[in-house]
Amino acid sequence: MALASGLVSIVLPPNRGTEDTICRDVRWSAGLVLLVAGGYIAAIMLTLPWFGQEDRYLLPAHPFVIALCGLLLWRLIVALPIERAFAHRYALAVGALIVMVLFVGANYVWATRDYAVQVRNISDGHVQPAVFLSHTAAPDSIVASEPIGAVKLFSGLSTIDLVGLTTPSTLGTYRNWPLAWEALRKAHAGYLLFYPNWFDDKRPPPWAVELARFPISDNRIAGDSVIAVYQLRWDVYESPVHSK
Repeated sequence: MALASGLVSIVLPPNRGTEDTICRDVRWSAGLVLLVAGGYIAAIMLTLPWFGQEDRYLLPAHPFVIALCGLLLWRLIVALPIERAFAHRYALAVGALIVMVLFVGANYVWATRDYAVQVRNISDGHVQPAVFLSHTAAPDSIVASEPIGAVKLFSGLSTIDLVGLTTPSTLGTYRNWPLAWEALRKAHAGYLLFYPNWFDDKRPPPWAVELARFPISDNRIAGDSVIAVYQLRWDVYESPVHSK
């Protein structure tokens, strides 16, 4: 819809009787917004090695999408026979108030039913493990994790991104455990925050010793309903038994 809205605003003039200079400015403005939004989304899709929970990455493009869709909405409004009614300031004010009430009501329902649960999911699966690590790990420890933002913020420890978005050395190793373990060992990771059921055979290897487990009730946005903190024992990993 955003792409179509931008293209319509570029190809067609704003409305009949508008000066050429205004038409040209509108087209250039719409083209610039369309270029930024489309270019950003294309860059994200081409560069992310793992594309999940897309909305967190596409969120910066939302204002541009809203502006592009707004151009099309306004064009539809002025094309309707009731254009004169919208020109009346009282009708416009009442219409704006109705739209605002509908949006506020919809957002209230979403916030109390969904957003509150998502916040609790983050607290259970991200914040609590990070606080546990802050009391358990040494200050110079390095934690490998998928939710690295919460780990860094609430524990103050150095982090390694398992997905590779902020840690280039782990790119292409996500859940490819033979490659992932080697990358984590070379990076001197001492702890791992991960989902127990996502290991091969749903069982961590002997060098990942579980320290604490955190259930995520009514999970909606976390990878799984249980996440755990592991201490990585590289002395066990490097032993002749496991190197064969």
